Order: sequence, then structure tokens, then C-alpha cells
Amino acid sequence: MIHAGGFGGTAMEIGVEGFGPHKWPSVERTRRFYERALSAEFDLRTLGGAAEQDFAAPRGALLSFYGWREECREILPAEGVDFIVGFVGRLLPQRNLHQFLRLLAELKRRVAPRKVAGLVIGNYWVDYPVLNYVTEGYRDYIGGLVGELGLADDLIYLPARLSDEELAMCYAAMDILVHPTNALDENFGYVPVEAMSCGTPVVGAAYGGVKDSVVSGETGFLMPTWVTRSGIRMDLISGLEEATRLLLDREARARMSEAAARRVRGHYTEEACAARLVAAVKRAVERRRAGDSRPVTMAPPRPPPSHRVCCRRWMCPGSTTPTQWPTTSARRARSPALTRAYGSPPPCCRTDRICTASTTRLGPRPSTWMTSISN
Repeated sequence: MIHAGGFGGTAMEIGVEGFGPHKWPSVERTRRFYERALSAEFDLRTLGGAAEQDFAAPRGALLSFYGWREECREILPAEGVDFIVGFVGRLLPQRNLHQFLRLLAELKRRVAPRKVAGLVIGNYWVDYPVLNYVTEGYRDYIGGLVGELGLADDLIYLPARLSDEELAMCYAAMDILVHPTNALDENFGYVPVEAMSCGTPVVGAAYGGVKDSVVSGETGFLMPTWVTRSGIRMDLISGLEEATRLLLDREARARMSEAAARRVRGHYTEEACAARLVAAVKRAVERRRAGDSRPVTMAPPRPPPSHRVCCRRWMCPGSTTPTQWPTTSARRARSPALTRAYGSPPPCCRTDRICTASTTRLGPRPSTWMTSISN
């Protein structure tokens, strides 16, 4: 929100709202980055009745990682391990730790007799506020799955209270990072960028911000991901194939490692991200001042579906001709799910008669049925 000032000689004041400290580490890191980037160019003012904050000397860095794989493995209990495959993030169903474990078990079988270990870093979060389904029993489910897959001796677990230096060393110790997330709040995704900054290739879902940060075939591999009626799905088999190839092909892994670190240095440093953020704010200010806008028009309300369309939706979607409907019992036998979802069909469908577009001849439609099917 703009208060006053300009770009020439006078510092511009911009208002920030909802900018207080946050309990989530990733959100707090982003907030502090915004502080550093914006306060270097603008005078920040707190809005919304919150206490005024001191934006003069924000601390920290967006990314402050480093490390070399050979040195970093010495801090882990990984004696005799040939490959380390990593997973970092909140331990939630949306982050797909269970799918990571299944992939790890298959990797273990494929690379034998060489030994592969999984490095898992994160905390379980029972009351996660974004779609907290199955979170209460997830820890027990994972425990059972580890036993079922025979991975009890192949996992290294660290809680999410590592320092930046410790976390960087863990990233650098990994041969690859697997990031199969389909979390709704995966707007950017720090984990893949952090891993790449340490030269670790990423095998991740083509979802959210990961689609932008990971260059498939160059800095890692993106598993095709799509939305279905029953949820988000990804091609985990392709991820398994690429993970296997990277583990067994040292030269390819080395090339991707160099490309990953190079991409982060070119696109995700503090300076590069700050420059893009400040430029975007300045463009928004200039457009606001110049009146650069476009009219917003509301879409016209949708007309209620015709009676004929409703009947076709009940029994034969796509039909363009009047349909002879069977008896009520026959309809229910053929479409029990629709009957449960919508109740009984409208009056025009309750006898063996021709259904046409004429609503007058067929009589009124039950409002409850029409409401449920139109929604």
C-alpha cells in the first residue's frame, strides 16, 4: 500500500500488513527476506493497527548454505553406506513421506549389493492448519510402513531443529533429494532450492514452485504430476527410474550437481531475489500512478439448466435427442450412486415417457433436486 514519496530523491513509503514474526520457519525466513529487500529501497510502515516495527537492520540470509559431500558424510552415522537419498520437510501426508519410503525400498532392491540409506529431516505436525487429514495417526502409520518395507536399519532421522550450517551439511551429504510433495501451500518450496545450493540434484513432483526451481533433465528430474477427481497424482515410477539412474551414473550425477549449484547462484541468491522483488513493487507503483488499469467485468449469471439437460445428466450425458426413460426401479439399479447423491429424479423421469425440452407439459421440477445437481 502506497503512502507518499517518489523515486527521485525522496524515499518512497510503503505500508506492510500482516508482517509480524511467524512461527513457521519457512514463512519467517521469507518475511525477513522481504524486510531486508524492501527496507533497502523503501521506508516501510506497519499497517492494520499493529505495533510499529524496526525495519532498520534485519538479520539473516535467504540462503546461507555450503558444504562438500565427502566432508559432510562424516557427521552422519552412515558407515558402509554407498548412497544417501534425502527427504526434508514437515512429516505430513501431503508431503508424501510414505511414498518416499516406498521409493527408497525399491531403490534399495535395485542398487543391491551396494547399500542405500534414507536421510529424513523433519517433524510430525498433528494440528497442521492446511488440510490436516490423517495427521493424528500419521506417525504410527509411518512406523508400521517402515517395518513392513524392511527399512528399520536403512533410515537416519533428524528432527527439524538443525542450524543452517548443520542442515547444509546434511544436504551436501545426500546424493539426491526426493521431494514428492503435493501440499497445497507449496507456493515456492525452499527445500529443493536449498538442496541445489549444496550441489544436490532433486527428483521432485512437477507441482507448485518446484516446477520453476528445478530444471528437469538439468538440475534434477520432475515427476509428471496432474489433478484427478480423487486428488493429486504423480508419476512415481518415472521418479524411481530417474533416481536409480542418477545413483548408478556417477558422471550424470556430477553434471547435475554442478548445474544445480550454478542455477541457485544465478537465480536464487539474496541479491537476485531482492532485485526481482523491488522491481515488481516499483512497476506496481508506476502503473498505479499512471492509471494503467483495465476494467473488470463480472461474468453474467449462468442460466438455470433446461429440464431436458437435467434429464440427460441423470441418465445419458451427451444425448441431443429426446430419451425414453426406463422405470424408476430400473433407473435406480443402473445408477445407485446418483440416486444416493441427488435423491429421486424429477417428475419427468418417473414414468416410461418421452422427455422433451417442454417444461410446461412435464410440470414443475423439485427445487431440491435442481439445486443439488446444478451445484
